[in-house]
Amino acid sequence: MLGKNTKVAYLDQQRTSLEDDKTVFENIIGDQTRIEMGGQTIEPYSYLERFGFSREQAKQPVGSLSGGERARVALAGLLRQSANLLVLDEPTNDLDVPTLGALESMLVDCGATVLIVTHDRWLLDRVATSLMVWSPDEAQVSIHAGNFTTYRRLQAQTRAESLAAADPVPRRDSTKPEAARAVKTKGLNFAEHRELEKLMPAIDESEKAVSSLTERLSDPATYADGGKEVGALQVALEKAKAETERLMLRWEELESKRAG
Repeated sequence: MLGKNTKVAYLDQQRTSLEDDKTVFENIIGDQTRIEMGGQTIEPYSYLERFGFSREQAKQPVGSLSGGERARVALAGLLRQSANLLVLDEPTNDLDVPTLGALESMLVDCGATVLIVTHDRWLLDRVATSLMVWSPDEAQVSIHAGNFTTYRRLQAQTRAESLAAADPVPRRDSTKPEAARAVKTKGLNFAEHRELEKLMPAIDESEKAVSSLTERLSDPATYADGGKEVGALQVALEKAKAETERLMLRWEELESKRAG
């Protein structure tokens, strides 16, 4: 049940709120002369620039835009509303890196409660304070504090603990060679143990690299000289994300092996 003063704004995947025969400016700004957001007053064209629309582009009809541009218009129009509950269904579909950065910043600064349905773990890592996770096996939704990385780490630890409880390490018994061999094969060898110790710091550094590159791609100064660095930064960002994913998978693998 919604509270009496709750005002909801919804963004669907198909961007059905857009009016194709109207301009970018009309779809986003309407007849407003000032935009209030996070306690700040923003001039309309400054607001449009946050989503990559120049004054000339603001005059274009929305029906002539690409999928990514339409997504930007829909998001900009949604976020400028005075809603205090935003519901976003896959908001990052078709968005470029600069717009993703703008979206993340505005979600953090808007002051509203935001419910996001997304497959974008990087968005969840940067903006989420808690997760509602659907479990098909248990047919229920569970709530977890923290972002996606925190959730994933805790899930890996829980699985490792469950494996350890289900299959405890047998005690060493010199009279039973089979038991001794079982103890020896369980858990990690020395090299794997050392690797596991180094993985969490490596994951932290890799995630910092992702955040740093995302911030640089979201900074207007990056595009001041014609965006000469943008291509290299985007390649570096994708590599950093892939490396973070690789490290997380390896950490989960070794944690499970240690428990087993």
